[in-house]
Amino acid sequence: MSWFKLPQRRGMRIGDGENEAFIGTLTDALNAVATVTQAHVSTWGLGQEQRWSFDQDEGLLCWHFDDRIVRAPAQIIGTHAEAEAQWLWAWANPSLAPALTGTARRVREWGRQRGVVRLTQGAWEATEMQAWAMTSLACQLGGLQAAYRGLGEGADVFFGFDQVSVQMAA
Repeated sequence: MSWFKLPQRRGMRIGDGENEAFIGTLTDALNAVATVTQAHVSTWGLGQEQRWSFDQDEGLLCWHFDDRIVRAPAQIIGTHAEAEAQWLWAWANPSLAPALTGTARRVREWGRQRGVVRLTQGAWEATEMQAWAMTSLACQLGGLQAAYRGLGEGADVFFGFDQVSVQMAA
């Protein structure tokens, strides 16, 4: 898988509240979301876009190519700042509208019910792999098809997205 590597089961330690069942859930989520995301890579070129954008008013993630624009309804799951090795859940970001963070809030509630602290802490030290794991879990819990990391200055934005539509350039 070129867009991220799946974790080793023993290497996936995310902190308080972890257990083998939770690690298994994360691994299953990563595998499931990776399969569907890879299909998007193969079908319409996810990851090969010239640029991406996100319409916060409409909740639409857009990928811009020379000959087409691909759009999908999306949720912001969180951000990962590589330099600080920090994950910030979307629900903990006051600049985001609640309509864009519903899936992340669902993960927080799921974590509360199961005592998984990292799912209920707004920000925590994390690797990129852990950011993918959190995003994949969110996609599974929120019924979203696939995951995308939008590269940004200072922090990357992690999205879960649903059915895409392709509009060819005129």
